[in-house]
Amino acid sequence: YHLLKNKKTTSLTDERINELDTLGFSWVVRDDPEATWNHRYEDLYDYYKDNGDCLVPQRYDLNKRLGTWVNTQRREYKQLKKSLKSSMTPAKIKKLNYINFTWKSSKKRPKNRSLERVRNNVHQEVDLYQQQNQRE
Repeated sequence: YHLLKNKKTTSLTDERINELDTLGFSWVVRDDPEATWNHRYEDLYDYYKDNGDCLVPQRYDLNKRLGTWVNTQRREYKQLKKSLKSSMTPAKIKKLNYINFTWKSSKKRPKNRSLERVRNNVHQEVDLYQQQNQRE
């Protein structure tokens, strides 16, 4: 099909293309890369709103693809900085910077901030309960 599109010799005829179209053949193997990037960015934005950072673990159980995607963004950014082939663009950098994307991650991940917030809230509620129900 690519040969035909590039006006090269191929055994794929117009008739065969029509037959394949009639059968519902999909000519596109992968999703649109830009749409996929934007979808993952929205996932990251949600993570950022919930956690206050973009430090998604590479093996993030709630969204396994997101952790891998974040790591890929860092790798592509490094490639760009080294003037190597990269899919990273100034527009993507701007969007990621908007949500305080961490371009360099350390091997040690800080405590899960959302879990830390839950613990703090529980401790505050217990303290408040004890204060309100103190028997003198």
